[in-house]
Amino acid sequence: ALDILVAETDGQLKAVLRPLELAAVTTEAQSGDWQKIRPLLAALAAKEPDAVLWYAYPNGTYYTVSDGLASASLKTRPYFPLVLAGNESVGMVVVSHATGKNTAIVAVPVRDRQGVTGIAGASLYLDTLTDTLRSEIPKSFVFYAIDTENRFSLHSDKGQISRNITTIGQETSFGQAIGTIRSQDSGTVAYDDGGVHYSARFRSDPLTGWRFVVAWPQAGNLTAVA
Repeated sequence: ALDILVAETDGQLKAVLRPLELAAVTTEAQSGDWQKIRPLLAALAAKEPDAVLWYAYPNGTYYTVSDGLASASLKTRPYFPLVLAGNESVGMVVVSHATGKNTAIVAVPVRDRQGVTGIAGASLYLDTLTDTLRSEIPKSFVFYAIDTENRFSLHSDKGQISRNITTIGQETSFGQAIGTIRSQDSGTVAYDDGGVHYSARFRSDPLTGWRFVVAWPQAGNLTAVA
């Protein structure tokens, strides 16, 4: 189950990342002209219906394939200065300005000879990704991922997505397990949560920096989560 969780999530993100990397080095993207950039992103959007494709300028102004010029700005987004500095950003969780939904960001810099001139990006719906994972992972498992900002980036209970894990009491069994998961690259833990005793496996992911976790109830608790 852990292998499925990691492979499926990485696969979804890479399916957007690789085409964005290719688009970013085209003369159309480097022109900075939205009318030339839009067809590149529209072709990707047609293959990825569960993502919003966009292009942003260094001042934070951005366009989406679906809606054109946006009224909001991306300048205050935490990934924005990172990508303007020339780095890719994969897996940062934000609430979309356009849709109000929890999304994972995939963003790559667009450069010319002088430096970074813009950002090509995609916002992937985390609820939809969770639904896909839920259909592939046996229902006896609880699964979740913790991002680099200490939030649930994925969760089999979709209402938990974007929850800050610091709200989980560190003195609780679950809070102590979360501490172990955050401090190690991989391993196993056991904890109590909601009256159920779980065993869990976890590992970190180089692509996103997330900690992926699958947990299952011990035999005597199976009926509690059926």
